[in-house]
Amino acid sequence: MATYNVLEEAQRAGVKRVIFASSNHVQAGYAMGEIICSMAPSFIESGRPIKLSDPPAPDSYYGVSKLFGEDLGRYYSRVYGLEFVSVRIGWAAPKTVPPMRGGKDNKMYLRALFFSQRDCVDLFIKTLEVEADFLAVYGVSNTRNPMFDLTETKEILGYNPRDNEEEYFQGKSVSL
Repeated sequence: MATYNVLEEAQRAGVKRVIFASSNHVQAGYAMGEIICSMAPSFIESGRPIKLSDPPAPDSYYGVSKLFGEDLGRYYSRVYGLEFVSVRIGWAAPKTVPPMRGGKDNKMYLRALFFSQRDCVDLFIKTLEVEADFLAVYGVSNTRNPMFDLTETKEILGYNPRDNEEEYFQGKSVSL
């Protein structure tokens, strides 16, 4: 309801563009293992990051709700001409590495989704500048073993992430 209300009011107010904070959970079902913070072995072995063109694979009700938000944005774009850019955010890294979750090491999962604060700001600025009626992009930084293929996001937005998870997990500064 909240996303509907935002889009309805944006359309009524004549807002030109909505930038939607979507989530990696829209497609993370391809990569999730038995434990939410682990990568599925079949995904790691495939060696192919998930592409924007791959069908949705929500991993939770949260992922389903974000997918609904994207689809609602596509509808408002088509019917009302509201520009809609959806950013499928990976893991927005805090300034320090978080502890393990539930006794399990979640670093492999977090590394695959790493999104530095600096790269986040850069990407969102680019979503304001791009010419698009409807667009979905990935919000992640450079990673050694990425979950998502950034090729389309880089080409469409001219986005060039500056940070990587290696420096972050070694405790080096990678944010603003």
